[in-house]
Amino acid sequence: MLKHIFTLSILSLIAFSVSAQKFHIAVGVNAGASFLKHNSDFELTELKNDYNSNAKIIKERYNIDYTWDEYKEDMKLRSSIFMPRFGLNVYVTHRDFPIFLNGEFMSSTSSYQKASYAVTLGIGKDFQPVTSEYYYSIHGGFKRVFKDDGFGAETIVNSIGDKEQRQYLSTFFDPKNPLNSHAGNLLSVRGGMGKYIGDKKNSAIGAEFYAELDLTNETVRQSRMHNFGINIYYRLRLFKPSEHDNSIFK
Repeated sequence: MLKHIFTLSILSLIAFSVSAQKFHIAVGVNAGASFLKHNSDFELTELKNDYNSNAKIIKERYNIDYTWDEYKEDMKLRSSIFMPRFGLNVYVTHRDFPIFLNGEFMSSTSSYQKASYAVTLGIGKDFQPVTSEYYYSIHGGFKRVFKDDGFGAETIVNSIGDKEQRQYLSTFFDPKNPLNSHAGNLLSVRGGMGKYIGDKKNSAIGAEFYAELDLTNETVRQSRMHNFGINIYYRLRLFKPSEHDNSIFK
C-alpha cells in the first residue's frame, strides 16, 4: 500500500510541477559517511551454518562444546556498520510550495562497493537570512529504497568485527537474499547548512545531517535498516522557473 501511495504521489508532484512550470531541478555530487543500525538476528542467517561447522570440528578434535555465544564473541558480531558513502542525486523543488523530490544513486549503507537506488518525497524548505550567502535547511519525508545491493551478504560480513574472519568469510560467503528484500521504506529527516556560489546562485555547497528510520514490514525483512549520517554536497542548478527567481532551492 505504501509503495502504491508513494508512486502516485511522485507522479502527481511531477505532473503538477510540469504543468505549473514553477520547479527547480538541480544535480548534486555527494560524499560522507553513515552509521547503519540493522539489529539483525544472526542466528537466523547463514552464519549459523558456519557456526555448526566450527562447533562440529571443535567437538570432534577437542571434545569441547562450542556455544553460539562463544562464536558470536570470537567473531565480534555487531549490529551496526560505519561506512563511507558517495554518489549522485537529482533534486526537484517547487517555487511556491515547500515540497521536494530527491532521487539518489548512492553507495550502499552496508558496503561502499555496492549501489543503492532511492527516491524521497516530502516537505522541506531552505531558509536564507537577508543579504546572506548562507542558508539553513530542514527536510522530511517518505523514502523508498527501490534496491540496495548491499542489503544481505555485505550487511552480515561487514558486521563481523574480527578482521581475519571477515576477510575469510567474504571470499566465499554469498547466500541469496540472506536478509530477504533489498528494498525498503524509510522515514527520512535531514537538516543542515549551505552556501550559494556565484552571483546568480546557480550552485551551492553544504553539509547536512540525516536520520532514516526503517518502516519496512518485518514480514518482508526482519533486519531494521536504521541509518544516521552526514552528507557533504555540491549542487548545480539545471533549470529554474524564471530569470527573476534567484533562489536555487526556494
